[in-house]
Amino acid sequence: PGGMESFMALSTALGDAGRKLALLPPVERGVYSVDTRAAAPRVKVGADVLPWWPVRGVYLTLENGTAPAH
Repeated sequence: PGGMESFMALSTALGDAGRKLALLPPVERGVYSVDTRAAAPRVKVGADVLPWWPVRGVYLTLENGTAPAH
């Protein structure tokens, strides 16, 4: 997808400069659209709970759960 072009260019440049660690191949990566959002009311998201703020974009963790999204 077009949204990954600049990211891939940066990745290549870092690799060529010897500044990229060898990583295991990603299981899946891409550019996705968001259809719905849900979070438990007890979840707090802010500077005091996130280790860092991305300069651009989001940091996203997906997990399987048994609770229904409301």
